Amino acid sequence: MNKKRFNCLLALVLLATLVACSKKDPVEVPDVPGKEEEKPTTSPPGDVVGKITAGYQGWFAAIGDGSPINRFWHWSHIWEQLPSPT
Repeated sequence: MNKKRFNCLLALVLLATLVACSKKDPVEVPDVPGKEEEKPTTSPPGDVVGKITAGYQGWFAAIGDGSPINRFWHWSHIWEQLPSPT
């Protein structure tokens, strides 16, 4: 009886595997006539809306930037050092 139950369970698992792995193409829903596909619009050059920007400036404040300290302030240990061109 135990072997019969095992064979029945094995056959059931194999049948379920075969049914689940069928190569039938999924049914495609036809397009609704008269309905146009919406295309996403792009933002104009220079616009950052919807875009990812990444970078590292390093300066936390600078003369004339409107910060309360109104001086150069850098991340380094010499935080008042003037910026270099490089």
